[in-house]
Parts: sequence; structure tokens; C-alpha cells
Amino acid sequence: MSAPPASALPASVPKRTKTHDPWEPLRHKSFAAFFCAASISNAASWMQLVAVSAVLFDLTHRSSWLGLQTVASLLPAVFLTPYAGVLADRVSRRLILIVTQSVQMSVAFTMWWAYRSHYLTPWRIIGLSFVSGITVGFQTSAWQSFVPLLVPDAQLTKAVKLNSMQYTLARAIGPAMAGWAVHTSGPGTAIFANAITYPMVIAVLIFANPRVVTKASRDQHILRALIDGALFMARQRSLRLALILGTLLALCGQSLQYMAPAVAVKILHKTSNDNAPLLIGLGIGAVVGSIVGTMYGDRVSRNARTLTSLVMYIIMAGTLALHPSFPVAIFVYGVGGAAHFTMAMVLNTLIHSGVPDHMRGRALSFYFLGILGGIPLGTQILGSLSDAFTVRTAMVIDVGVLAALFIWLAVSGKGKLLDAPVLVATDDREISHQTQ
Repeated sequence: MSAPPASALPASVPKRTKTHDPWEPLRHKSFAAFFCAASISNAASWMQLVAVSAVLFDLTHRSSWLGLQTVASLLPAVFLTPYAGVLADRVSRRLILIVTQSVQMSVAFTMWWAYRSHYLTPWRIIGLSFVSGITVGFQTSAWQSFVPLLVPDAQLTKAVKLNSMQYTLARAIGPAMAGWAVHTSGPGTAIFANAITYPMVIAVLIFANPRVVTKASRDQHILRALIDGALFMARQRSLRLALILGTLLALCGQSLQYMAPAVAVKILHKTSNDNAPLLIGLGIGAVVGSIVGTMYGDRVSRNARTLTSLVMYIIMAGTLALHPSFPVAIFVYGVGGAAHFTMAMVLNTLIHSGVPDHMRGRALSFYFLGILGGIPLGTQILGSLSDAFTVRTAMVIDVGVLAALFIWLAVSGKGKLLDAPVLVATDDREISHQTQ
């Protein structure tokens, strides 16, 4: 008997290694170096985010400007990410990252110089955020698809989890460092700290030793390659649901972190700089979620973890609508951080484990397209609602949308699709023959 075609085999999870040590990828020098460099650089990026958001709010005193900045920084990525996914499957992902990190370093140094020279106006912040957003569009798919190449294929899922963990650690540490830097030296220090971390990441990328994988064919037209990637994602019901959930939770959940300065001023009656403790709480919650998720996450279904994260987001937005005390607000931001990590682990591991290397860039590009589009849209909507009515009204509406999504998943049973196996194609030409 002939073997069944590869496209008919359920390959939702790579082969397991003999050890269940979640830290195993750190034994590989390239991954360990990248993990450390990325942790430091991402923490510094959060420092700049906190500082620049506070500067922008102080200059304008309007929540809608926070939404506009988020749109400017992420909207270019919405248009560029699909093409960038094709690029990441065809050319060196390392080269893409070196170029994008160099551009982001230039933007950070320019932001710092403009602040120090008193040339940093709201529109200049928006303009620099737009340039940074262009690099994010090219970088996101390459970054996420580059990380698995630093470890053996059997350790892919563990590497993905650790990559998410370093980001959550950065989210906890960065705002804390920003709060200290802004309080003692001003926002310029936080911006400068971010700028000087990029050379370290670039150096690690240059000397990294990723494993060699098969690249997607360059003979195929870019549009055709993009369509094939879209067809692959569309024909898998679990991946379709992952895209929908990623978009909606970015719009109604992750956008809440970008509203932190407005929450600090209009709900908690603090200064805009007090958004730092809120983001520290969010980061600590994400770290706690990452530890619990790494140790016990595999024992719970993806469907159950998804519903749990929705409940946590509802608690976060609902509590903020009640005008809580400052400590309570910090705590519920921590609940939101745990919700974010829980959901990110569900969707990231599902997509990474269900997509072959030669298509991973395109698959991730569609996933991040929803996230990078949902965050600025959600921030802009919440900011506009806050200016037109109150921040409390915006939070109540957010709770309503999240509750409706929870009810739909729980009653329809659609969430069980997240635990279904994914059919993996080994070549672009097999995509058109796959079925649900």
C-alpha cells in the first residue's frame, strides 16, 4: 500500500522530545543570545512607549490623540504585513530583521533628539510613529518565523512559548524602568535607553546560527503566493477562528493598554505619567500568566483557556468602568496582562504547530494583520468614545462586545475547533487540494 499524501496527515504538533523541560531551547547559544537581547530591547521599547504616550497626552490633553498615534504606528503594518509574509518565506529573515532594526534605531534616536531640542510636537510624534509602523509591517512576520529556526524542529513549541515569555517579561520590566526614568530624569532618558539597545540586537542577528529550511519558490508571482497563503488559512476552520479571535481581542482587549494614560487621568484622577504603574501591573500579570501557562497550560484545552481569557478581559474593562481605586486599577490591568498571554499562547502555538516552515511567514502575516489592525482601530474607537462621552461609557461598550463573544463561543461550541488538528501541506501546490 502506498503511504497517504502528506496533506492528509494531521500534523498539529511537532514530535515531542524526551524531555519536558520548558527551558530546553535556552541550551542553544543562538536562541539564548537572541532571547536575552530581545528581552532587553523589548523592555526598552516599553520604556519609550510609556514616555512618549505621556508626552503626547500632556501636549494635547485628548484621548483621541493616543488613538491616532496607535493608528499611525500600526496602520502601515496592516497594509504591508501580507506582502512581508511572502517576503519572509522567500528571502533571509535575518536580513529583514537587521534592516528593520536599523531603521527603528534611527527613529528612536531622532525621537530622542527632537525631545531634547524641544522640537517634539504631536504631529512629529505621529510622523515618527508612522515610519516605525512601516518597519513593524516588514518585521513582525520575519521575527516570529525566525525564532523557531534557532532551535531544532522538535523544540519549536517551547521556543514559541519562551519568545512570548520574554516579551511579557519586557512588558513588566519596561514600564517600571520608564516610571523611574521619567520621574528622575524625564521622558528623554527612557527614549534614549530604547535607542541604544538596537545595536545589541543587530549584533546578535549577525552572529546567530539559524537552521536551514526550505524557502518558498521565487518563481511564483507574489500575488499568487499571497493568495495561496490566504487559501491555506481560509480552508482550515481552526486557523480561521484563530484569525477572528486574534482580531477581536486585539480590538477590545489589547487596545486597553494603549488607553492607560487616559485611564490614569480621567478615571483615576492621576497624571498621565501614572500610566506606568498600570502597565507594570499589566506586565506582572502577563509574567504570572506565562509561568502558569508554561507549567500547566498543556493540561487545559485551548477552548477552555480562550473562554478564561475572555472572562479576564471582561473583569478588566468592567472594573475600570466602575471608577476603581488606583491599586484596584493596577490589579485589573494585571488581570488583563494574564488574559493577553493566555490568548497569545493559544493562538501562537496553534498557528506555529500547524503551518510548515515554507509557509510560516505568510500564515503569521495574516494572523498579525488582524492584531495590528485591531489594536489601532480599537484604541481609536475607545479614544473617540471617551472624548465624545466618558471613558466609563467606552469601557461599558467594550464589556458588551467581549461578553457577546464569550456567549457565542460557549453556546455554539466553536471554541472546540481550536483543539482540532490542522492539515499541513508540504508544498504550495498541495494547498488547492486540501479540504476541511
